[in-house]
Amino acid sequence: MKYFTVLLLSLLLFSCSSKTTIKGTTIENNKQNKEVVDFILYYNSLLEKKDVSGLFNLASKDFYDNGGTTTTEDDFSYNQLKDVLEKRFKNIKEIKQTVFIKNIIFDDNKIFVTYDYDGRFLMSVDNKDEWRTKKDINQIELIKTDKSYKIVKGM
Repeated sequence: MKYFTVLLLSLLLFSCSSKTTIKGTTIENNKQNKEVVDFILYYNSLLEKKDVSGLFNLASKDFYDNGGTTTTEDDFSYNQLKDVLEKRFKNIKEIKQTVFIKNIIFDDNKIFVTYDYDGRFLMSVDNKDEWRTKKDINQIELIKTDKSYKIVKGM
């Protein structure tokens, strides 16, 4: 009976000590993860506003993106980022995007954030407004700065 009572109490303590997660995610709720999640949500809000200057300010001077392809034709760096963003937003009238953060990995001074996104875009196509959608997975690479984070890849 004593063994059964100890086992039962151990199981109860173990089940009660489970870690909490950040609301809307499966990410453990701690200060470091919360800061990263808040940063990604802020990034997403700037994207929805098509705020080129705000997005540019989130980029590290070491920013480099391969456009999600293996060819170099669509690659761009920090110096080209503003132009790339302006071209991407040119025919987009409105953006609504939801992000679902799946994973955060801290590796030395780098942070890798993997998330699913569900985007809806109101675009001007042949002088007509048209909603388009895109669902995909993305990974943003961040570095920690004194005050916040900067995006190195994946914008």
